[in-house]
Amino acid sequence: MADQKTVAVVLVMLFVHSIPTAAFSKLQASIRADELHRQTTTASETYVIGGGYRTASGGSAERSCGAVGLQDITTFEECRSAAEQVGIANITMVGPGRWHNVPYGCTVQQSIATPESRAVGTNGRVHFSTMHGDNNGGIGGYVLLCKQVAPENSSAMRVLLYVTTAGSRQHKSFMKCQADLLRRSPKLANADVLVYIGENSSKGSNTTQMDMQELLDKWPMPNKQLIYESHNPGRQSGAMKALHVAFSKGWFRGYDWVIRINPDVIFYDETRLFNLMENPQVRGVFQNCLCPRHGRGAHLTHTDFFAVRPEYVDEQAFADWKWRAKHGHWAEEQATAAFQHIYDSGHWANLKAPPVYHPYCRLQDGGVWHSQSTCENSLHKLGWESRFNHPDVLKREIRVAMDDEVDEEYDAPQELRAGNCQRSWPLPGISNPSNQT
Repeated sequence: MADQKTVAVVLVMLFVHSIPTAAFSKLQASIRADELHRQTTTASETYVIGGGYRTASGGSAERSCGAVGLQDITTFEECRSAAEQVGIANITMVGPGRWHNVPYGCTVQQSIATPESRAVGTNGRVHFSTMHGDNNGGIGGYVLLCKQVAPENSSAMRVLLYVTTAGSRQHKSFMKCQADLLRRSPKLANADVLVYIGENSSKGSNTTQMDMQELLDKWPMPNKQLIYESHNPGRQSGAMKALHVAFSKGWFRGYDWVIRINPDVIFYDETRLFNLMENPQVRGVFQNCLCPRHGRGAHLTHTDFFAVRPEYVDEQAFADWKWRAKHGHWAEEQATAAFQHIYDSGHWANLKAPPVYHPYCRLQDGGVWHSQSTCENSLHKLGWESRFNHPDVLKREIRVAMDDEVDEEYDAPQELRAGNCQRSWPLPGISNPSNQT
């Protein structure tokens, strides 16, 4: 696929009804699901261990090659070649077959092998399965044999950064800062950017629109577009509506990737994200958290940040935003449902595997930092005025203090603040690509 254009869309959302599309070139979607499986075996293929060892954490063992950034092995003959190349001793081929507990593709039974010993200690029984099994319910024991992925050329990717806001003072401070911050991320700086503003104001709306456009003009992206809407149905409903409008109007057609953020989301290290986006097996890069909801656990997809290949998202996937708003749903619940088929496919990745720092489902890890204060205040506390440092160098008391700062555009629901919202796993029904560090 080296000769195909890859389009990555980074979403900067500010709420509006319509968008001029002339500013964005529309490329035909080049990646199809069936192409992910039409891989030919050659003498130059490289095969590796993709995880799947038994785990004591419960439900977190790797279940597919695609979920760990590698390619599935798709034929019985290739499975045998892979087993030989990675050093499996005393090979006995089993299959092809369909087993609920055996991952799709090529695996070997673990026996006494460990992640450190790799193939040494496996019992030689190499399975080739045509069914997406769950690796003993996520406990593990079937070690994945996978194919190395030839990365897509990120310089050929077109990225749309989609940023949404209600035009608060806090978000305006980040619209100003992002002109410098995005220049520190060269791949993002080459993305297209679309800002979608939804403001409840019949007075002064022209001023807001002009001010935001002036700030956006200073961003480093070559193609920039701002959309303004003078009505915002609410914080949660507005966030849901913004995604519905964008998908349903076809704004993302032709792009390979859409990255959706708020203005107060800082990319302090774009490397991890782009490494995952360059993997043709990955259809979505998400982060998940487990939070209390009406007295029970709710498995949520972060919406302050996600990246997705739009060709794998139905354009009406977010059309239920009014119903969800009426029934008190959160944007995180809607996104989880909208992306469920991507989760089910196994072709997705967490931006960062646990442990993840994300208080109240606000991502502050893996290269992404969702702030809660003004940009100037945040950069000062983080020490990021002139360059980025990894936030792990912060003293714990500073991080905790920043957790409870007031966000003018987002009030964490009391149910989130009342419980532990920093766990990512286990997530029933969602495979865990826990190999990422």
